[in-house]
Amino acid sequence: MATPILSSLARSIHELETAICTSHQWIRVRDDLNRLESTLRRAQAVVDQAEERQWRDERVRSWLAELQGVACDAEDVLDELNFELSRPPRSSPASGEEEEVHSSVTSLSCKIEKIRGRFGETLEQTDGLRQKATERTWPRCGEFVVKRTEVFGREEDKKKVTELVLSETPENPPVIAIVGSPGAGKTTLLQLVYNDPGVREHFPRRGWVRMSKDFDATALRREIMEAITLRDWRTEFSGKGHWIYSQPNYLDRCIKRELEEERFLLVLDDFCDENLHLWATVNLQLSLGHGGSKIILATSSERATAVTENMPLHHLSSLPEETTWRLFQSLAFGSRTGHQDADLVRIGKEIVEKCKGSPLSAKMLAALLQSETKAEIWRRVSESNLWNDADEEEHHNLPALRISYHNLPPHLQSCIAFCSVFPKDFLFTKDRIVRLWMAQGFVHPREGKPSEEIGSEYFDELVSRSFFLVSHVADQTFVVHHLVHDLGEFVLGKQWCREKNMKVCSVPKEARHLCLVALDSLTDVSLELESEANSLRTILLVIKSVNSAFKSNQWYHYSDDIAHLSFSGDMFRHLKCLRALDLSDTDIDHLPDSIGDMKLLRFLGLNNTRIRWLPEELGKLHNLQTLELRSCGGLTALPKSIGYLTNLHHLDLLNACDHVHLHHGIGRLVNLQTLSMVYIGKDSEHYVIRELGRLVNLRGEFRIIGLHNVDAVDDATAAGLMLKEHIEKLTLRWCDPNDDCYRRGVAPRSTGFRCMNCRIEEAVSHDEASEEDEAQQCMVGVVEDEEEEDDMWWIHRIDIDVECKPDKPKRTREEMIQCQRKIQESQEAMLESLRPHGNLKELVIQHYYGSSLSSSWMGDPVFSKLASITLDDCRNCEILPPLGQLPSLKHLQIRYFPSIKRVGREFCGGGGGGGGDSKAFPALETLKFDDMYEWKEWCGVEDSDFPCLRRLRFYGCMKLKSFPDAVSRHSIP
Repeated sequence: MATPILSSLARSIHELETAICTSHQWIRVRDDLNRLESTLRRAQAVVDQAEERQWRDERVRSWLAELQGVACDAEDVLDELNFELSRPPRSSPASGEEEEVHSSVTSLSCKIEKIRGRFGETLEQTDGLRQKATERTWPRCGEFVVKRTEVFGREEDKKKVTELVLSETPENPPVIAIVGSPGAGKTTLLQLVYNDPGVREHFPRRGWVRMSKDFDATALRREIMEAITLRDWRTEFSGKGHWIYSQPNYLDRCIKRELEEERFLLVLDDFCDENLHLWATVNLQLSLGHGGSKIILATSSERATAVTENMPLHHLSSLPEETTWRLFQSLAFGSRTGHQDADLVRIGKEIVEKCKGSPLSAKMLAALLQSETKAEIWRRVSESNLWNDADEEEHHNLPALRISYHNLPPHLQSCIAFCSVFPKDFLFTKDRIVRLWMAQGFVHPREGKPSEEIGSEYFDELVSRSFFLVSHVADQTFVVHHLVHDLGEFVLGKQWCREKNMKVCSVPKEARHLCLVALDSLTDVSLELESEANSLRTILLVIKSVNSAFKSNQWYHYSDDIAHLSFSGDMFRHLKCLRALDLSDTDIDHLPDSIGDMKLLRFLGLNNTRIRWLPEELGKLHNLQTLELRSCGGLTALPKSIGYLTNLHHLDLLNACDHVHLHHGIGRLVNLQTLSMVYIGKDSEHYVIRELGRLVNLRGEFRIIGLHNVDAVDDATAAGLMLKEHIEKLTLRWCDPNDDCYRRGVAPRSTGFRCMNCRIEEAVSHDEASEEDEAQQCMVGVVEDEEEEDDMWWIHRIDIDVECKPDKPKRTREEMIQCQRKIQESQEAMLESLRPHGNLKELVIQHYYGSSLSSSWMGDPVFSKLASITLDDCRNCEILPPLGQLPSLKHLQIRYFPSIKRVGREFCGGGGGGGGDSKAFPALETLKFDDMYEWKEWCGVEDSDFPCLRRLRFYGCMKLKSFPDAVSRHSIP
């Protein structure tokens, strides 16, 4: 890790020197930086040779660890200097400001000089390591990364294992084992069998569990159930999590109910010796299942196969050298396969011979060299001294792994090593790990490209090089290969600390990254860190029983699935070097004011906590890039100081309380990319609709809630949704009829009426109830003939004037109808002004009370990427919008349109009327209608319409007697 840190230091010094040129007060510090830069060049001259020798020389490894410690401290000082240079202008008088700057200059100058002295002392210990300074070059990255690798030489293995899996003869027990050394390709072979069409057809249910050494019986039961049912058990038993832990037999009964329904195939990947005590649990699940079900164990240990007698074993041998060469050749040369340089071919075959038939080794080294055409770099790989470091058969992957790592650019080395801070088999998503890399300073910005995009490129590069593996447990999740994880721990040395003892009072002074691993959500976690922990850069809390695959999903979090966390109130005062703090899935309900002392903090994770408020001191964290508040149902407002966090990129409020108030100043956060939800408050302090116009970099999912509080159409236009080209999912929500809006004082700002949806009985006192009820009965009356029904429909949707008191005259029925129409017209104009960008992929409209959804943009074919639309509770709309000409629309759900009585050709778009060659809904696959209580007729559908429809569902459409023949074959009752 010394090379990445030194490279990062050199880059930081150069940037700081440029910044200091514009600030004359810091000239003294610039001179100190120049001297430090010279010392760094001396260190870099010996580090490269030392890092290659650290694998076999403990003395060199110890020296590197000392150098890394000094480099980390230097990075802390430089980050502190950068913080001081980039702070917003101080509000103190000019003389006081000068004095404060002078004090900071003196302090930082002393720190830099001290760091330089420590570097010098460390370099004096490099006898025998000092080499001539040379410019290190790394193989080029990312020119033509192969996204999918063809599988070579496993056709016969696949055939044999598939036959064992499909065989139902008594001679073939229901458990099969695949045995092979690490990196031999067991998981790849399992994927081929698992996805075989015959296997998919034979086993209606299939599941994949990646085993962990820390599994207990309860955790394994849950993993099996989730894998086989393809759903999270927390969804089924929300609110009962702790009870299920104390009643394991209940979970067994649930598993039995699921497994006995259909034949299943269960893959237990990476089954190891530490899992042997769990075999009784596995065997029980098999006995509970449907006849003919099978379990496949993938293991590196022959001992692990002794769990049952007569288990068929398939030994996965190494690849023949010729096959290994074909695999290496396909990756290393890519599109250049037909134009291979003779020297590279010769060197490549030398490399393949040293891989000893290991697919993992061949893939890693081929991916390392695939963009490189210089023979000297290929030769450096072939002649590396690291090939001689491991002679034992079970470690034959290590040389290739170390060579591949050693020849990576420094920034990628840092990214890999950091991921080993998490426990093995920890599942993570790309977005979250990239944000943590950014917090650690591993992602180097480039002109005109956001850091997130650069970090995503880093991630894709590491996936292509097999350092990260795609997980089969959950979509869009990844895992670090076991061998890579071991390598990362070795590289970090004493810089990482993983604690399972949940009362943490101290950590090693060399530790920079602390991971707290709670076994389940019943664990009590106590943090009592003192000043000796002031070098920590990362604190992460991981709950092993909570499958991390679901941590980024919006439906994951439940309030009872959290650990109890306690910490001393002034602990954060000691953690001034902290870059990332993740306390998600704990029961903390507030942060102390001392959070403002962590001025280098860039990542703060508080997902699924009981946080109710955040201190105003949060605004002092000018470096903060990510603030995660997903599923924080008790949070009602963000601090007023949030507008000072001008470096904030991600403010994630998804599934938090729908009425989290934002204050004026949110528009200053022009770097925001994630603002998953914004509530438009009623009062002027929280009326932030116009400020959204400055947030042009928003991307991903964006929800605007509280649109009933928007004063004017011009304010909605100022939000500038049409300019936000990176938003993929947009939700527009007016007032929810289930919200207690009146009690909170939430009502349309431009009328004297309270929200149309609020129940009158919640608004009146006991003394006034009879008078109000009588007034309402007089207004509503009894509908005696069909002619009055439409007119009286309005009355049912009108609320009593909030300002009406018993001693004041009621508004007339005509006045109320006029105001109701005014509100509807305002909402229709507002919807028109909220037109999104044409790149939108998903659209949700909720609780909209205009009389029409047929705005100029609804159904416009310019939305060529729009694949999903949900229209929920549009109670006053009498016709459906013309959506039929959207070319990519695949999923459409229409719910609660009680005013719809007839659906005609207008729904198909294209200007109404039949004829023409255009097909309506050319890509639609699923169409759902719910709670259309007055719908009686559906017509105007032609035979060529809905060509891709696979599922049509009706629910709560009691009056619909028939529907077009063109869609009838897809209907589901």
